[in-house]
This record gives sequence, C-alpha cells and structure tokens, in this order.
Amino acid sequence: PPSRARPRTRAPDCDPHSVLSLPQGKGLVLSAIRGSHNMITTPPRAVSAATPDGPPTESGTPPALSWAQQRLWVLAQLDGAGIAYNEPMGFRLRGPLDRATLVRALDALVARHETLRTRLVSAEGEPYQRIDPPDTGFALAVEDLTSCQDVEARLSVRRREESFTPFDMSRGPLARGR
Repeated sequence: PPSRARPRTRAPDCDPHSVLSLPQGKGLVLSAIRGSHNMITTPPRAVSAATPDGPPTESGTPPALSWAQQRLWVLAQLDGAGIAYNEPMGFRLRGPLDRATLVRALDALVARHETLRTRLVSAEGEPYQRIDPPDTGFALAVEDLTSCQDVEARLSVRRREESFTPFDMSRGPLARGR
C-alpha cells in the first residue's frame, strides 16, 4: 500500500552560538534537529535520586527522557522554537454547556494519562521527566462570550493567541484549553 505523507514541521531558525551553548552538547543538538539517533552513542542519563523534583524509578532515579522527548526539549531551548510543536485544535460546542461536567471529564482524562501530566525539567543541566500527580487537573480557561458584540472575531483572535502561545515544558501544563 502507498505510504501516507505527513506534513513536516519546519525547524526553527536558530543562532549557532545558542545551539552550542546547550548542556547536551552539539552531538545531541544536531541529532535532535535532524531527528536522528545516529550521532548519540549513549542513552540519556537520569539525574541522581537526590533531585527533589521527580518521582524515583525502581532504580531510585527520576525517569530519563525518551529520544523524542530529548529532541523536543533541545529544540525548546532554542530561541524561536517555542511554538514549533504546538498543535492547535478547535472544537465548537453548541447548545447549553454543563461546565462542571466538562471540567470533570477533562480532569479525568489528565488523571488517566501520564503523558498529559508529564513535564520536562532540568537538574544539573540534565533533562528528565517530572510526572505530576493524577489530581493535577486540566488547564481550562473559561471565557463567557454571551455579551460579546462580534463573537466570531473574538474567537478568531483567541485561536490565533492560543496557537502562538508557547508552552513552558518545565512548568507545564503541556496541554491547555480555552
């Protein structure tokens, strides 16, 4: 069967000095930008168990980043890369909305899936995963537009704002709604 082509996200323009100043070294940076693991010869190193900001694994260390997370973390360190991986999605809800039910449903989704609670943090220059507790909740901003004169124009502005607002990988959340 024919393969399906996927759109590629263009890598952000970056200053070579900022690339080389990253703690991961130029091999990891170049590998991350190319999307290849060929240049990396050792797996990611987890920080010591004494780090207060990560749940220890069975070995006593916080979870190391996957290769894809490493690539995302490295790119996020570069100027201008903050929105390169944003995936805006819009859903139009019509009719009466039970906000409490929506909030409970989104919070339950976050509680069920660790990936929605995972942040990428750094200690001693090494990134690792910080998985927040299940009761973290979903970041949902509610804005009542019933008194707005031009709802479509306001929604267009909000969509644009959300699309161009970067995520802070270390503070989270890495998913949000409005």
